[in-house]
Amino acid sequence: MTHETRSEHYAGGFPDSLEAFNHLTDPRTGRNKRHYIGEILYIALAAIICQYEGFDDMERFAQGKKLWLKKHLKLPHGTASKDTFRRIFTAIDPNAFNSCFINFTESLLANELISEHIAIDGKAVRHSFDNATESKHLHLLSAYACEQRLSLAQLAVDKNLMKSMLSRSLLIALI
Repeated sequence: MTHETRSEHYAGGFPDSLEAFNHLTDPRTGRNKRHYIGEILYIALAAIICQYEGFDDMERFAQGKKLWLKKHLKLPHGTASKDTFRRIFTAIDPNAFNSCFINFTESLLANELISEHIAIDGKAVRHSFDNATESKHLHLLSAYACEQRLSLAQLAVDKNLMKSMLSRSLLIALI
């Protein structure tokens, strides 16, 4: 019989609605885990969707919505503190989180976006250059679902790639 360690036990806890995050590695080490990583992500995403900002607000949201959260989560030790949110989000691999988040949003809207108009746009961010270091403007490429009024993605690219992507999307739109 294998015994699950405390670290292994609290590394999960992903609700069904967040299965896209199952591949995200729990960045915490040691024995002091009291909250499921999946539940912390669930609370943080719910707080952000409700226009809360920052780790203090995530804690405040969790405390204020504890009865609602208990309908969806186990919360064996209650809700996490602002320090727990901060430790986890500063330690998570941002590229892995971004990949999981993209998969999550794609799974929510996959069927609805099949026949929808997606606007592709590129912008150079004003005042993002630095004359002292000769760094160039920051160029952003964005995808926007028009009917859903939802920004799907935003990616920093170099100027030449942006021109190439925009000309390809223009050709696709004309076809």
